Amino acid sequence: MKQNTITLGILNLNSLAYLKDQIINLDKLFKDVPEKYYNRLKVLILDNCSDDDSISFLKKKSNNISWLNFYAHPRRISYDENVLSVYKKCTTDYLWLLANDDLILNSNVIIQIFDILDKYKPSGINFATSSKVEDITDKINKQNIFQFKNSELCLDTILKGGKISS
Repeated sequence: MKQNTITLGILNLNSLAYLKDQIINLDKLFKDVPEKYYNRLKVLILDNCSDDDSISFLKKKSNNISWLNFYAHPRRISYDENVLSVYKKCTTDYLWLLANDDLILNSNVIIQIFDILDKYKPSGINFATSSKVEDITDKINKQNIFQFKNSELCLDTILKGGKISS
């Protein structure tokens, strides 16, 4: 049986301090998550042509951290274009779009997400979180699990891969 995979997609623009916190947090998360989930999870950070040291920081970190991938846009684009870009670059079954200051504080969240994806195989899961995600069990129920029609794109959603209709 094929196992579902997730990309944590993170958008960045001139937020080096948040990126540093995010990398520290994700490194801890990857160390805490059980091995059976580790290879099912990727991180993709898209930098929107930052003027600060975000790009050099990401280059250095991505050379030393196997789970970290990043792409730096050659020119500044709109937020919406950046969201579409992370979706198009996602190579996993699902994309979880996070703001660069959203921190997943507990590896149990990852386990809960994979359990839901494996059980229901939905097109997506929609839930609202604060900037610190510790537990989602009270946020997700059957009403949050849905099937997309025509590959619709919704924000604040873990999305199943596919083409975006124009």
